[in-house]
Amino acid sequence: MARRKVIVKRLAAIHDLGAMDVLCTDKTGTLTEARIRLSAAIGPNGAADTHVLELAAINSALGGSSGNPIDEAILAECTGGPGGSTHVADMPFDFERRRTTVLATRGPQRLLIVKGAAEAILPLCTKVAVGAAEAGAALTDEHRQSIERLLNDKADQGERVLAIAWRPMPGAVRRSPRLTSSS
Repeated sequence: MARRKVIVKRLAAIHDLGAMDVLCTDKTGTLTEARIRLSAAIGPNGAADTHVLELAAINSALGGSSGNPIDEAILAECTGGPGGSTHVADMPFDFERRRTTVLATRGPQRLLIVKGAAEAILPLCTKVAVGAAEAGAALTDEHRQSIERLLNDKADQGERVLAIAWRPMPGAVRRSPRLTSSS
């Protein structure tokens, strides 16, 4: 390997390479397009859910992260965009929180919408939208396990899953020093 100018940082990698029959690699543009695409917007039961797509689009459009390929993929699928929602405040994505938070108004209603890594958002949730129940039902251990199975199935299929969580925010907006408000 040294004669071929190969540096191996992990000795076990040599054994792994020696045990291989077929090695497949991909140069971007050959098999992939280096473009993110939204494959589906689903609810916690795994069925298509337009409400999830609408909430994701509001977060993507009003979250202040222009040029983000994930946001662009979401907005490309949601022809309604933010659907008449207006920006009140947002907390941009950061790698510690692993989520983007947007406070928006839609008519008289004020919504806090969070989009990010499912494993970071699910532990924060206390309710789950079941069918058309907009207020949601208590998030039981059974619901949580079902959602985790769904997430694992999607990961096994090679799909990256983002979670969308939301709640109404009644009353006056209290500004957090971490939220950026619109003027």
